[in-house]
Amino acid sequence: MDGEDLDDWTNERLARQRALRAAVLIDAIRCLVGAGGTRERRARQSALRQILHTFFDGSTEQAVAALLDLSSAKLSDEELDRLSRMIADARKEGR
Repeated sequence: MDGEDLDDWTNERLARQRALRAAVLIDAIRCLVGAGGTRERRARQSALRQILHTFFDGSTEQAVAALLDLSSAKLSDEELDRLSRMIADARKEGR
């Protein structure tokens, strides 16, 4: 492989890794979203923390970016507004 082929191969490999990380995160969220109650909420939070640590080096930003990259559907204005409010609330709370 010459340098250009290697760069293409590396970029493709990184893109596949990002897609896999996002897919794992989405699958975990789908499994946990329906859970209710305190025990289930704690289990959901624990699982999401583990996924965040394992696949995204603890970076919420990387995880959200992966979800946005993987999303095949365009987010609605309402969804974008809700996300903006969540980010603003987290900022106010110092998270």
